[in-house]
Amino acid sequence: MSDVDDKSIWTTFTGIKSFAPSSSSSPNPEALMSEIDMAISSREYTHATSLLLSSSKSHTDRQLRKRNHDPRAVGLADEAYKTACAELAAGKPDQALKSLQFALLNCPLEKGSAVGKIKSMIAYASQQLKFRDQF
Repeated sequence: MSDVDDKSIWTTFTGIKSFAPSSSSSPNPEALMSEIDMAISSREYTHATSLLLSSSKSHTDRQLRKRNHDPRAVGLADEAYKTACAELAAGKPDQALKSLQFALLNCPLEKGSAVGKIKSMIAYASQQLKFRDQF
């Protein structure tokens, strides 16, 4: 909680300088409001996602440091990774992210290449999620 308290207050309009109409010189009010709503929604989503990813990353790091190496965890990590690959292929990056985070939590740290692969898949799934939600 102290992470959020220490940050400056964020509003929907933080970083937005102006709303310029994109199509014509005299847009109708409905089109202008639609553009404003879309800009606000996009900004709110970006901010919420960045907060979510930063908090889940710190939680994941804490879990990685304190876990013990259970032999069953390797199998769980492998299954979670395979599930995430199937979910990405099915166009479900949000579900794939959950599976990949679970795989990362259960993957032994000494398996550096596997940890790196899972982290790169997390980045890819996050990118797919952002791309999907843009449209």
